[in-house]
Amino acid sequence: MKEQPKDKFPITVKKGHASVKIYRVKNRGAVNYCVSYVSPTGRQRKNFANLDLAKREASNVAQHLADGDIEALKLTGREKQIYVEAERAIAGTGLPLHSVAHEFARAFDILGGANIVEAARYYKKHVDVDLPQVTAAGAVEKFRQAKEAEGMSAMYLKDIRGLLGDFAKDFQCPLSSIQPEDLREYLNAKRVGLVSKENRRRILVVLFNFAARLRFTRLGR
Repeated sequence: MKEQPKDKFPITVKKGHASVKIYRVKNRGAVNYCVSYVSPTGRQRKNFANLDLAKREASNVAQHLADGDIEALKLTGREKQIYVEAERAIAGTGLPLHSVAHEFARAFDILGGANIVEAARYYKKHVDVDLPQVTAAGAVEKFRQAKEAEGMSAMYLKDIRGLLGDFAKDFQCPLSSIQPEDLREYLNAKRVGLVSKENRRRILVVLFNFAARLRFTRLGR
């Protein structure tokens, strides 16, 4: 980019409280543009043969200084390219890069590998994100309160506290995220007799029908 008549050196680029200057420097007949700024470690200078590149660098540096993102200023070459690409990729999330990195690391650890996109697709397919995120324990408590208000027997309320309390301990997650196969695995894993298992199944059906009416989940009948 050629110099414009309006370019008066040194050019000052400001972002918030941060200020970066661009100086025009002649060296053996060649013209360079020096981006100069003060970092926590002292005065920094970077030379460019192209004014457009110098202005772009000055703008980036000023923004990082304004944001307090000092570490980004230490990046060079391929590292800086990776950083810029990462920032561009997450721009639509509205989240800072370090938050996205932490969330990715947690998901990677939970899944035991990098199948995060497939997990997200499965979640979107099976979980209705528009439903209120009521936990299993929260749904059980609302169910208990409703049945108590209806005047159900002490034995029935005891089953809610015992059988559904056990269910809530095993499913510490939103009720809307629980799928039929999860319930089948839960019941099959219980080392109890057929009658006890049927009692658990029956009260779970009542719970999920109750929750479906309140739109805590779509799993009901």
